Amino acid sequence: MSKLLNIVGLLIFLLVLPDIVLAGTLEKDLTFESNAFGGKERLYTVYLPDGYHERESIRYPVIYFLHMASANHNTHGLQVKKIVDALTAVQTIYPMIFVFPNGNVPRGEPGANYGGTLWAESDLYGPFRTLIAKDLVEHIDNTYRTIPDRSKRSLLGFSDGGIGAYVIGLLHHDVFIAFGAHSSVAGWTDLGSDHIRGILKSEYPSGPPYDFKPSAGGFSARIFQIAGAYSPNLTNPYFVDFPYDDQGQIIPEIFDLWNSFNADVLAKALPIEDLPHMYFDCGTSDDLNLFGNNRAHQKLDEAGIPHSYYTFAGGHQLLDDSLERSFNFLNDAMGPPSSVEVKNALPSISDIELYENYPNPFNPSTVIPIEVHKDTPATLRIYSTGGRTVKVLHDGVLTASHHEISWHGRDSQGQPVPSGVYFYELRIGDEVESGNMALVRQGKSSGRF
Repeated sequence: MSKLLNIVGLLIFLLVLPDIVLAGTLEKDLTFESNAFGGKERLYTVYLPDGYHERESIRYPVIYFLHMASANHNTHGLQVKKIVDALTAVQTIYPMIFVFPNGNVPRGEPGANYGGTLWAESDLYGPFRTLIAKDLVEHIDNTYRTIPDRSKRSLLGFSDGGIGAYVIGLLHHDVFIAFGAHSSVAGWTDLGSDHIRGILKSEYPSGPPYDFKPSAGGFSARIFQIAGAYSPNLTNPYFVDFPYDDQGQIIPEIFDLWNSFNADVLAKALPIEDLPHMYFDCGTSDDLNLFGNNRAHQKLDEAGIPHSYYTFAGGHQLLDDSLERSFNFLNDAMGPPSSVEVKNALPSISDIELYENYPNPFNPSTVIPIEVHKDTPATLRIYSTGGRTVKVLHDGVLTASHHEISWHGRDSQGQPVPSGVYFYELRIGDEVESGNMALVRQGKSSGRF
């Protein structure tokens, strides 16, 4: 879909035309049983697009959003909703479902002390990759009107959630078509530098030898947290294999294990045709994260692996502009919602065959063919991605014949509607068949819908 407005334009749009802004809903603190966690209930929040409960013939793509450390399933929902509502209102992105799972270890368990899990598969933290790629996906597909196919699922995450997004996205590339990683660390490549040795010296001024502990400072706490994800060892003090010896030197076998989860390493292990669409970004003041992302970007480029990488002025933060960019990226990877047939006991729908419109995409008009085997009362209407009726093309009896009903890209007042995706719906009683089509006008549209 065309990128109609930047974020400034969106804000103006919201202020000037509030009566037509679409508004999805956040349903918070929902639960599901996770087989990976022994049948225990896990929390999540879901965003449903505007018109979800009214438009029962539509199934939606899904983005699974993974939160940062020391956050939870409700942390990012309002920010995401604000941007998605605005972008959907101007048809910059398609309507979609967002799922925000909880990635924390329950209080009282040893892994809870480190503040985050990196969404890893860890003896200390738990099987979070399986939680997302299997248990949660199955629950969401069984509970909501999703499109249960890899091509319509993506991952997105911020900070540690971004790490989880790219690791899960690459290891479970059969489940997800794309991922976006905001301000994550795409590669653990800098832990032996002089800069790091200076940090160690500041947190352990009497060393070496170093007596590493999580409470020594922010860097030590972070390294213990990562070790809990990638080198857990429940028999050791603090339940991890630490990547440094007491002289501050890297222990190669442990650090090699960490590096096996670098984005470039995981991507190189896949055939090019199996790779998901990959998006990364990072602030230019994000210190070690920037270094790791730049290195991973370089290695991906050297290997000829397609990906998108952006840097922005700022630190470790989740900007609205960054979300808008990643939403557009994932939207392009997944494509539109789909129409589905909703059947019940009424037999009359079998007396009509609804065909795909042609041409599609179109400008300025398209034809919807319908084959009617016996006289049948029916309604054919056009509606927008938000579920609003644009124009009723037919409301009455369709006689037994072949019909070709035209739509000229205008609303019920005869005004031209803008470029975008529209749906046509044939309703017979309580039964529905529908399809989607794209109106692509050349130049600036005069539409006002």
